[in-house]
Amino acid sequence: MKKVRIGIIGGTFDPIHIGHLIIAQNAVTQYHLDQILFIPTGHSPHKDDKEIEQSAHRLEMIRLSIKNNPDFYFSAMEINAARTSYTYLTLQELHRTYPDWELYFIMGADSLDYLDKWMEPAEICRLATLLVAIRDDLDMNRIKNKAAELKRLYEADIRPIITPNVSVSSHNIRERVAKGEPIRYLVTPEVEEYIAHQCLYQEDEGQTPMNERFNKIKKALKKELDKDRYEHTLGVMYTSACLAMANDYDMEKAQLAGLLHDCAKCIPNEKKLKICAKNNIPITQVEKDNPFLLHAKVGAFLARVLYEVEDEEILHAISVHTTGAPAMNTLDKIVFIADYIEPKRDKAANLKEIRKTAFEDLDEALKMILSDTIHYLNGSKNDKNIDPMTIETYHYYTGGSHE
Repeated sequence: MKKVRIGIIGGTFDPIHIGHLIIAQNAVTQYHLDQILFIPTGHSPHKDDKEIEQSAHRLEMIRLSIKNNPDFYFSAMEINAARTSYTYLTLQELHRTYPDWELYFIMGADSLDYLDKWMEPAEICRLATLLVAIRDDLDMNRIKNKAAELKRLYEADIRPIITPNVSVSSHNIRERVAKGEPIRYLVTPEVEEYIAHQCLYQEDEGQTPMNERFNKIKKALKKELDKDRYEHTLGVMYTSACLAMANDYDMEKAQLAGLLHDCAKCIPNEKKLKICAKNNIPITQVEKDNPFLLHAKVGAFLARVLYEVEDEEILHAISVHTTGAPAMNTLDKIVFIADYIEPKRDKAANLKEIRKTAFEDLDEALKMILSDTIHYLNGSKNDKNIDPMTIETYHYYTGGSHE
């Protein structure tokens, strides 16, 4: 079977710019690659997290930049991984998952200088051919000497990508935006518009009406939730945005639903019961016996009256994020799945496979989560306390018995 030639280009892409795109296109042309896969870093070993834009923004800017190029794709695999982003781990995962891929790792000549300082450089060289972007302003003798050294040390296969000298960097773009200077022709028009609309990289960054609202809600939730629950909430918000982007759904709605999904989680159980009784919120016998299960219904109520959410899709997604429901809409599925796979989750069975599937097929990921949940609850001491809605949802999507 003929191998599929895949170029891998990684980085923070904060933001992605024309230099990245030119190098990628030259790699396709010069080495007859079938595809280029852009993989933004999650937790980078070489960057300060405070300098990295929100992951959802970085992913969206990549999507906007490459949407009209049929050879370009992107993956959120490093962002979704609950680990530090190291190149050798990413290449290992791609090699295992796609054995018919022939990997070409694209890098700048400056990175070649310190490749031997990266984690597991020998493994990187074993798994991929290195394509190095060579600009005409670089010291070619120094590059050749370094390439020869790496070949001697790791049997590296290093090949040049001849590319024009485009003097642009993400850092420079961020600085220009902060100073109010134009970035036209440094990024695609779509990314230029996105940065302006989202107020990214500005001194008063984040002060769009929607971001102001998010910031107010975050501030309130930080007081209402314990530290772990608040961090989980932010993880669900971010993962919901990523899933929304992957499924062409409104990212801001998904973010808001994810942000508020657990807004009632830390309310004492007795208070949850009182809120339901006072406001005629129907509860099942299982919920009455186990009032901690009520946080979804109470959360939807608080989202409406306390956080002034009027969108019925958002409120419904919050209300069913724990048990699920038959015939869930796209947002219901996004929040339900995001709650299960957000980066801080690490206990659930089959989590790695479910995370991968979630970005390919929401319905299939939903079935996997429901099956694992029913299996876990049946095996626990609290199997009699399975919410009937969970069972109904399981039957609806899998057609199976929970016995």
